[in-house]
Amino acid sequence: KKARALNVVGLWPVPGAKETIVLGAHLDHLGFNEGGNSLAPKSKEPHIGADDNASGVAAVMQIAQNLSVKITAGELKPKQNILIGLWTGEEIGILGSSQFVKSAK
Repeated sequence: KKARALNVVGLWPVPGAKETIVLGAHLDHLGFNEGGNSLAPKSKEPHIGADDNASGVAAVMQIAQNLSVKITAGELKPKQNILIGLWTGEEIGILGSSQFVKSAK
């Protein structure tokens, strides 16, 4: 079975950096209701950030916000690129993060 899913990725590039720090979390939990385990059984919208995923996504977003404030204010000058990634399709075999790594090479 094929389905379309999207990762959400942001990058702070650092000129001349040779390394990238990746901070990520699993974005979706129930996908697009393929398993019928939703409170909105007729919805074809993604069920983003439910249950365990909400805590990981919230942590990554909070860290990204803190980094943004400190980098913008000049309080933090990273030596590596910083990539923030929210991955989809992880319950069925780390599909989102694997696809990102394959396409990034």
